[in-house]
Amino acid sequence: MKKIVLPNDIVIGEVKKLIDEGHEVSLRVKGNSMLPFIRGGEDLVLLRSLDTPLQRWDIVLARDLDQRLVIHRVIKIAPDCITLMGDGNLEFTEQCLLADIIARVVQIQKDDRLIDCTTTAMRRKAIWWHRLLPIRRYLLAIYRRIN
Repeated sequence: MKKIVLPNDIVIGEVKKLIDEGHEVSLRVKGNSMLPFIRGGEDLVLLRSLDTPLQRWDIVLARDLDQRLVIHRVIKIAPDCITLMGDGNLEFTEQCLLADIIARVVQIQKDDRLIDCTTTAMRRKAIWWHRLLPIRRYLLAIYRRIN
């Protein structure tokens, strides 16, 4: 199978159009900002519209205030701003408006496994991972050496 790489703006425009029409979209993720939960270049994410209210710990595809596209986790919801942080980030966060969230990640495909991101167990893992922020640097170093 031939691989075609298109600019993000073209791809995301089509993704947004499909999501707005009620379709689900699978997308291969680039980058490692969501390690260890999502591996860039390897894992696929299943995107769905925000058909239910946004919640803390959801993973979303959004355009941040600097107009960059990110797939990151919601760590704070304020009336005027949503704060996002990649699971692989050590301190950097992004902000976006609710209107700039394109879709919610509902499933991660890792090799042959499908992981439902909406379960209570996955939310607990996200909460614990966030609490481990002070030692995340060391945990990610170990993870990278093992994988």
